Formats: sequence, structure tokens, C-alpha cells
Amino acid sequence: MNITVLSVLIAVAQPLMQMVFNNYSNKKLNENTKLAMFTCLHSIEGRRRYKSVLLKDKSFSDALKNKLKGLDLFDQITVNNVTGTILLTYKCEEKDVDTVIDHLNAQTLKVAESKSKIANSTLGATSAYSVGQQAASIGRNSLIGQSLRNYTTKVNSCVKRSTNGVADLAVVVGAICLLWGGYKVFTQNQVPNGPSLVWWGYKILEGGTK
Repeated sequence: MNITVLSVLIAVAQPLMQMVFNNYSNKKLNENTKLAMFTCLHSIEGRRRYKSVLLKDKSFSDALKNKLKGLDLFDQITVNNVTGTILLTYKCEEKDVDTVIDHLNAQTLKVAESKSKIANSTLGATSAYSVGQQAASIGRNSLIGQSLRNYTTKVNSCVKRSTNGVADLAVVVGAICLLWGGYKVFTQNQVPNGPSLVWWGYKILEGGTK
């Protein structure tokens, strides 16, 4: 089994790993978003109580309270940081209160979307490294890794002899990836995924030598 085949086998697993990661992250994000939304617990004319996990943060609740006071809509604003609730007493129209709460919830959703984008971009930046580490672990513990140990060592020694000790197999593969990546970025204006396949394959070989 050559490096290309090994690389392809690992690459096939990446979408599944990314899907599992995204599903887990999105699930947690959705749960946190629901808790952060301002949900009405009780409502009678001129009086409403809302709940949000954000209100358990005193700095946030104090800032929100000051903002709401500045609207001149509410006669009294009472926050309970322990239960994460806010009691609004008012004489203004109900639709005005609806507008305020809708705005708060809209802002909550925007923050959630922003966190989701950050999480996805972070995944893209770290996925190659994490998969590479897992590949190295596979190489160390699998029969494939054990069978490739001697072969990899010989190739590495050959590269060192050919370069008078200046470079080894890792340096050569890294240089190829760097050059190819630079070509893709500067000539085609895109971030390449191809070189990562070679790198993952090499990670298995690297694991076989440790």
C-alpha cells in the first residue's frame, strides 16, 4: 500500500469527522442560544417577567438595565441574577415592549451566528493538524504502521545521505507542500486542500517510525 492510497483512505474519513464535530458544536450552540433568548414567563397588562441565562451575569444585566431605562418605556426594572429573570413594569403600549424584546432576541441570534462562523473557521484552520495527529497515532498502533517502520527509516536515511544531512523526509515533504500551496495561493487565489492529503499520508509514516 503506497503513500497515495494511504492518503486517500484518511482523506475519505475527514468529511465524517467534520460532520460529527459540526453536529456536536451546533447542538451545543443551539442549546446555549435557546437559554440566552428572552423568554416570557409571566405576562399581565403592564407587567411582564422574562428569563434569559444572560441575566445571571451581573455586568450584562446592569448594562441592559441602564439601556432599558434610557428608553423611557418602563416604570420599574427589576433583575434577579440568581434566577436569570427580569421583571418589567410599564404603562406603554404592549407592542412597544414586544419591539424591545424582539430586538434583544434578534441580537442574541446574531451573536450565535457569529460564534458559529468563528467555530467553523477555527475548524478549517485546525482540522489538518488534528487529523494529522490522529493519523500519526494510527501509524504507531496499526499493523500498517509497524510494517512501514523499516521502509520509512530506510527512505529517511536515503534522503539524509543524498542531501548530506541537510534535510530528511519530513523537510522534503514539507517543502513540496509549501511550494504547491504557494502556487495555489498566488497563482490561482485559492487555499489548496490537496497538499494536506500528502501530509496526512506522511503522518502515518511518521507514526510508523516512533
